[in-house]
Amino acid sequence: MNEKINRSRVEYYDILKGLAIVSVIAIHTISFSITKGVEVSSIIVFWRNLICFAVPLFVTISGFFIANKSFSSKSSYVDYLKKQLPRVLIPYLFWALFYSLFLFLRGIPVMSILYKLVTFQTAVPFYFIALIVQFYILAPFVQKLANKKGLFGTAVLSVLFCLIIYYIRYSLGIKLPIILYSGTFFPYLFFFVLGVYFGKGKVIWKGRLSAMIFVFISLALLTSDSIMEYKTYRDLSAAASTVRITSFIYSFAVISFLFNTQNAGFKNTALNYIGIVSFGIYFTHIFFLTRLTGLLKIYLPSLGIFAFQAIMIVSILLLCILISWLAKRINRNIAVRYLGL
Repeated sequence: MNEKINRSRVEYYDILKGLAIVSVIAIHTISFSITKGVEVSSIIVFWRNLICFAVPLFVTISGFFIANKSFSSKSSYVDYLKKQLPRVLIPYLFWALFYSLFLFLRGIPVMSILYKLVTFQTAVPFYFIALIVQFYILAPFVQKLANKKGLFGTAVLSVLFCLIIYYIRYSLGIKLPIILYSGTFFPYLFFFVLGVYFGKGKVIWKGRLSAMIFVFISLALLTSDSIMEYKTYRDLSAAASTVRITSFIYSFAVISFLFNTQNAGFKNTALNYIGIVSFGIYFTHIFFLTRLTGLLKIYLPSLGIFAFQAIMIVSILLLCILISWLAKRINRNIAVRYLGL
């Protein structure tokens, strides 16, 4: 494969990263835009479901890029971990300490802050760092699962995990921290294996039309399931959770379609750039989200949910990109290596 095609393929996956991080911000703005006790319309539930593929897509892309890594010896595996783990753990430590400062200023006990820091809970999205670290460690094992039997086995594991979480939440009435149901590799292992499977040049759907039909059917299934659950329990975070069977089916459908269209020549300069700096946006967006939410609710209290989201998403993206650009102008090496920007 020549260099030009390689660059084209990398650009496409940057676009997918851009799509995923914009979806992550949209998901978080939904949570911040809804006032407790207020009835959530079916269209909000539908919109939340429409973008629930964000984390599974990130996990799949991560698996895609380790598909052809060589782990033929212990030293090659150790070298891989020495290279990959600092890339995520050093920026995590910086931003975890940054957010810990705000927890301290709010009067949170130091021991509680330390617990949150070591369990990847100083900010809600940080569970993803714990998740991706586990997959880096499991990479040689996962490579061996990148076949039809492996996909089936890990799909069964994901289904079983979702059923267990559902039982704990509703039958036992136990509220779980996100690190326990989204920060462990069990539910997302299927998507990491799927990424490796795609990275080895294999496909799920041979035709784009059949893949698109599957997307629409799975979205309809997910939406009806979520609306019924929300009407029963009045809990949007659970009804629209990514860690649920219908959500995983829909995410699988979307990701299969996206990876099936990688050679269609799709280009988007904005999403491509957002994808390149998506790691920095991931770390910084919560800081702006919490502060902009307060300002909008004070100065524009009558904004509808979708208008609120549109303003928030655009503003957060611009501010995060600005921070990344400024940091790289000051010292690119520090910005990239230590801040993840």
